[in-house]
Amino acid sequence: MKVEPYKIAVSIDPSGGGRDTAGVIGGFLGDDKRVWVTHDVSAPMSSAEWSTAACRLAYQTNAAIIFVKWNFGRGMAVLALDTSWEALQRSGEIPEDVRPDAEDRPGARQARKAAARGTDCPADG
Repeated sequence: MKVEPYKIAVSIDPSGGGRDTAGVIGGFLGDDKRVWVTHDVSAPMSSAEWSTAACRLAYQTNAAIIFVKWNFGRGMAVLALDTSWEALQRSGEIPEDVRPDAEDRPGARQARKAAARGTDCPADG
């Protein structure tokens, strides 16, 4: 039986300053209500590296959402992802007209509001 993707996603468990392995996986929620992992690009990476790897994977898999374990600050994770996405667009790796819906990323709206206030969002852990 072939499983059809219902929603494609990338999930990140960031590393602590590049000292640890950053978990970066892609997959989908299937029409069978199971989660299927299709890609794993996990490796020891800095925040610039894991965010770039996640953006590449999101573009390559046509992910609808990027989930991040917020263990060190939402604002930093959202900033890292936004910065990497824009850099990949400037380099031509991702077309300029392709942009993930920032509101779909967990905590994106709250992180922008917190950044405007100069504070951080509480961690979800």
